[in-house]
Amino acid sequence: MLTVGIYYCVKHWRGRPSQSNAVFIKKETTENCEPDKFDISMFKSGDWKSRYFQYGKWHGPHKFSLSFDSKLKTVTGSGSDDIGKFTINGFYSTETSRVGLTKKYQIGTGNRLENLGHQVTIQLAWNAQNDQFEGKWYVQTSKYHGEDKFELKFDGQHILSVYEKV
Repeated sequence: MLTVGIYYCVKHWRGRPSQSNAVFIKKETTENCEPDKFDISMFKSGDWKSRYFQYGKWHGPHKFSLSFDSKLKTVTGSGSDDIGKFTINGFYSTETSRVGLTKKYQIGTGNRLENLGHQVTIQLAWNAQNDQFEGKWYVQTSKYHGEDKFELKFDGQHILSVYEKV
């Protein structure tokens, strides 16, 4: 009976972060990351690239755009990867140098076997040594439960947002 309970808990929680993105971005970073509380230059609107680890190998890099709203501390974006087209919404904190994103795939695009129109939760912390955000992705659908490493790096072409122009 205990084995069944453990199996259920692992299956139920695999692919889910232990906390919401809103809670995650407020936590202080302690591992491998050196947040600079006065340096907000890592939150640049423009072109970014990401890669993720799944099925025993890295996928990417995939290039896409992100826009950071410095007033609301939100981030939005869109792009495509080997799964399909997606939109991104999330939050960030200049105090903890963390980002919490939700990637939503557009069903019917890209890989029809992998793209279920699902959401991916992504939780990242700034790593100053590698000049990128690092953390994990989480997916839980009726067909797949998983989580693993995720990296996000600025790829140039900084775009001034409406809030930066004021």
